[in-house]
Amino acid sequence: MRRIKREALKSASLETLQKMQAKVDAHSTPAKEADRLWKRKGGTKPRAAAFEDVRQKLRLMASGRERCMYCEDSEGTAIDHFWPKSAYPASAFQWANYLWACSHCNSNEKRSQCPLDGNGQPLLLDPTSVDPYAHLAFVHQTGEFVGVTAYGKETEKVFGLNRRAALQRGRTQ
Repeated sequence: MRRIKREALKSASLETLQKMQAKVDAHSTPAKEADRLWKRKGGTKPRAAAFEDVRQKLRLMASGRERCMYCEDSEGTAIDHFWPKSAYPASAFQWANYLWACSHCNSNEKRSQCPLDGNGQPLLLDPTSVDPYAHLAFVHQTGEFVGVTAYGKETEKVFGLNRRAALQRGRTQ
């Protein structure tokens, strides 16, 4: 996991996301509305264009060949909500909440987890807002990430950054 600079979206894309977020915020059941709109994100030309822009920018931001922003081993295939939309619908259509993830990290490891510290901040590292190396040490000999802070330890655990020998071998190479 490494620090990633967030690229800017087109103004039309940001406007479309803001309109979708406004619908969520105004709804009597925001989580249900966020889920409904997410499933229909390509339903209109402006939505399809906005999410194509989101995907393109996330791929551009990812390391190597569109690698997962968490494990960096697998090809990213999904837009991950850093703050899960099911629990945090107020962030469902916020550009700053999107990361590029492989299906394993997004669906099998993280799922809807978002552990919080005592101040209500996520214990998971968002590589677009913090430097992961301030929280994770990389052991060159083994290819492992070792958490050196509570944030690093929780990130390693939730994403299973050392879950497979192949991840570690790839990092040593």
